[in-house]
Amino acid sequence: MSSVVSPEARRLAVLVVEDSATVRARLRAILEASGGIDVHEATTGPEAVDKVMARRFDVVTMDVQLPGFDGLEAVRRIMAERPLPVVVISAATDRDESRFALDALRFGAVAVLRSPPSPDDPGYAARAKEIEQTVRAVADVKVIRHLPTSPPR
Repeated sequence: MSSVVSPEARRLAVLVVEDSATVRARLRAILEASGGIDVHEATTGPEAVDKVMARRFDVVTMDVQLPGFDGLEAVRRIMAERPLPVVVISAATDRDESRFALDALRFGAVAVLRSPPSPDDPGYAARAKEIEQTVRAVADVKVIRHLPTSPPR
């Protein structure tokens, strides 16, 4: 008899890093509704890094704009010290924030997704499914340590 647990049956610990209480609540609801995901929260870049250093998470979702230091700096520090799959989730639409997403991938993030819209939006269900499936898919991705470098100018 095998004791291997299927990926679908394994509980995941996910750290949602988002300063907007509304978006944080949406992400929590999406991930918890799917079952098998324990959601933890952080609202600033420094808090996110501290929590990752103190506890092992399977995945981190990371907002772009954060108090303290931004999500890019948080990704950079996490991937240099305690690498794990990071999914950037942002409502970013302007050019600077799009560039952030590319920089986050360069620093080790494994995916970039758009934030979920309001639950009454026609696209909510599809976006929620995309977020949940991506978080589950990347949970077992083997990531490597990224040497600290200066943020791009």
